[in-house]
Amino acid sequence: MSITEASYANRVGPSQWLARFAEHQTLRLEVWLSRASLDEQLAEGRDPGSDPALLLRARQLRSQRNRSRLASWIERLIAESETPPPPCLTTRVSIAGEKVVEARDQLQVLAQVLRHDEQARPRGIAMVERLLTDGGSVLYRETVRGALALQVRAALDLTSPSRYALDPR
Repeated sequence: MSITEASYANRVGPSQWLARFAEHQTLRLEVWLSRASLDEQLAEGRDPGSDPALLLRARQLRSQRNRSRLASWIERLIAESETPPPPCLTTRVSIAGEKVVEARDQLQVLAQVLRHDEQARPRGIAMVERLLTDGGSVLYRETVRGALALQVRAALDLTSPSRYALDPR
C-alpha cells in the first residue's frame, strides 16, 4: 500500500478503502474484457462521461504510453510497406502495402500527433486503435483506392481537429 493509499485508508476506514479498491479493480477488469466494444462506442462519438467504463477506457487511450504504442505501430507499418514481403510463408497478417504507401503522409502526421499531442481526443484515438487492431478494417482488406487515407484523415481530424491541417489530397 502506498503512502497516498494508506492516508486515504486512514481517513475513510479500511473497510471503505477495501470496498473502493475492489470496485476499481472490478471496473478495470470490465474495461479490459470489453475494450473492443468500448473503443467502438468511443469511435462512434459516445460521451466518455456517460459511463465509468467509457471514462476509464478514454483515459487509457489518451495515456502517453498508449499513444506512443500506436504511433510506433503506425511508423512500423510505414517502414514495412516500403520493403518487399518475405518470400516464405508467415503467420503475420498481411497489410495492404500499397494503401499504406498511398496514405503515408497522413499516417506520418497521425503518428506525430499521437506521440506529441497531450490534448489528443479519445474519439480519434479509438478510431486509430480500431483501424490497427480490427482485422476487418481497411488496413487489412481490399477496398477502394483512398479508403485508408480517408479513414486516417477522419481519425486525425477527430484526434486533434484544430491543431493539424493536412492538404485535402
